[in-house]
Amino acid sequence: METQYGKISRVRHFKYLGEIIQPSGLNLIANQERISKLQKAYKLTWSHYNKKSISIKAKLRHYNTVVLPEALYAVETTMICGQTKIREIEKQERKILRKIYGPICRDGIWIKRPTSELYKHTQTITVAFRKRRMTFYGHIYRMNQNRLTRRIFNIINSSKNKLKWITEIEEDLKQLGITKEAIKDRQQFRNLIKKCIFKQNPMGKNTGMKWSDERKKEHSERMKRVWEERRSGRRS
Repeated sequence: METQYGKISRVRHFKYLGEIIQPSGLNLIANQERISKLQKAYKLTWSHYNKKSISIKAKLRHYNTVVLPEALYAVETTMICGQTKIREIEKQERKILRKIYGPICRDGIWIKRPTSELYKHTQTITVAFRKRRMTFYGHIYRMNQNRLTRRIFNIINSSKNKLKWITEIEEDLKQLGITKEAIKDRQQFRNLIKKCIFKQNPMGKNTGMKWSDERKKEHSERMKRVWEERRSGRRS
């Protein structure tokens, strides 16, 4: 397109205010950038997380204030369900948290710390995404009706085919039992978000059948043999 300022080329995506914008409205590339940022931050800090002289509490504080914000930038308008690479972001987060907590010894064998023990003192990155989205949604909802942003929001919200971003947030609000009246009170709404606990899997992923005690025992014995073989191979 020719303009008085020069030629503007058509691109598949571009960066605006530090966030990748795609014409389809998806955030695959933006989330890939978040994964890269987490990886870079992890590489810069992994040696500190490996030190036993630093407490786990101090490591978690550093992670939440320095590393995690790299992935939380502009997540207020992101989507979680579908092909959004959110699983890869969660994997990268678990990798960092396992480095912070270290392995765990069970039956004399050192194994990776289970996922259930990684989030005792911190929330998952997906929950942080969802809370930030609801906070931003409430900010727009409380805007004056005459503001352009609110007028655009009303048009999109009243259309038959709502944005996936809006439907996901409305599902979160419904799950938590937060009404539209509560959103109007800013302080009350913020307090509800801080205390909220998501019970269901945000991705709607089927986790499969629950393992029986017999299957757990067989898996444990198999992993013991695997680790013994690895140790013997390293010694030789």
